[in-house]
Amino acid sequence: MPTTTPAVFVHGVPDTPRVWRAVLAHLVRRDVVTLSLPGFGCPAPAGFDATKEAYVRWLLDELAGQPGPIDVVGHDWGALLVVRAVSLAPRGVRSWAVGAAETARHVDPTMKRSILALYRSAVHVGREWYEDLARITAPGLVLWGEHDPYAAARFGARLAERTGARFVCLAGCSHWWPLERPDAVAEELERFWEDGAGTATPMRAGSG
Repeated sequence: MPTTTPAVFVHGVPDTPRVWRAVLAHLVRRDVVTLSLPGFGCPAPAGFDATKEAYVRWLLDELAGQPGPIDVVGHDWGALLVVRAVSLAPRGVRSWAVGAAETARHVDPTMKRSILALYRSAVHVGREWYEDLARITAPGLVLWGEHDPYAAARFGARLAERTGARFVCLAGCSHWWPLERPDAVAEELERFWEDGAGTATPMRAGSG
C-alpha cells in the first residue's frame, strides 16, 4: 500500500520490538519504524527515571522526529503510551491503533529496573490519564484478543467507545494476538489505514 505516512510500532512491557516481526512480515507497506522503549533490550539514557511520564516524553520526542502525519501502533504498555501521546499531541498523528502484548522471554537487569520504576509510577494511571482521552481527534483502531486472560475484551471496547475508535475483537486469540494471528492483525491494520477513518462500531475478526 503506497503511502508517504510512516507507521511507527511501539512494543509493550516486558517486551522488545521483536513482538512485531510476524505482523510486519504480513504487511504490504514497508515504511515502518519499530521503537525500543529505553531499558527494554537497549540501554536507558543517563538520568532516565523510567516513570510513565518519562516514557511519554520519550515517545513524544520519537514521534516528533518522524515525518508526519504518522500512523502509530502500540500494544500493552506501548498502547497506553501511544494513547497518552496522541491525547497530548494530536497534531502530526494521522491514525493510532492499540491492543495487548507478548511477554518477553528474556528479561535482563536493566529491564527489571525499568519495569519496577514504571509500575511504581503507574498506580493511578487510569485516573490520571482518563480525562485527556477526550482530546484525541485522530481515528483509532483497538485490537483485542477474545480470550485475553489479563484484560477482558470489554476493556478494549470501552476504550474504543471513549475515543470514537473502531473496535476489533480477534476471535480465538488470547493476550498474544500479534503472534497468534499476525496475518489477521496485518489485514486489520492495512484495512484501517486504507479507509483512513475509525468507527465505534464493534467488529469481530474470524478465527479461520
